[in-house]
Amino acid sequence: MSLKQRRVDKGLILIAGEWDQLAPLLATLSQSERTLLEKSWPGPTTWRLPNNGFVPDCVTGGRSTVAVRLSTHPVVANITALFGRPIISTSANPSSCEPARTALKCKHYFGERLTVIPGALGGLKRPTVIKDLKTQQILRQ
Repeated sequence: MSLKQRRVDKGLILIAGEWDQLAPLLATLSQSERTLLEKSWPGPTTWRLPNNGFVPDCVTGGRSTVAVRLSTHPVVANITALFGRPIISTSANPSSCEPARTALKCKHYFGERLTVIPGALGGLKRPTVIKDLKTQQILRQ
């Protein structure tokens, strides 16, 4: 969190490439909650789900929920397939700065403190929408 100058209580997002990688977080959901997820996943919607003790506080920001997205990005699919579980996702920028959309911008922000691996982005102009599964409240538009 120090590299991004981001408060720990903001939490991070977990991303997965396959449904089964999220099984511990999906186990206690109702059928209607699963249906909501199925309508938007895989895709650019991040949902805050009950944590069920699966994810540590350093990822959840100390909340009883965790932000999760099922991605279609091929790099996410490959990394999570090799790892066998979700990985942490965050934008490539210091807190309160615009996300880096190029390797050059990322180098500008972080210099030698971060190894930048150039590659294709997901094509979104804005960060993903974040919704709370229990309340369906939009937390980030």
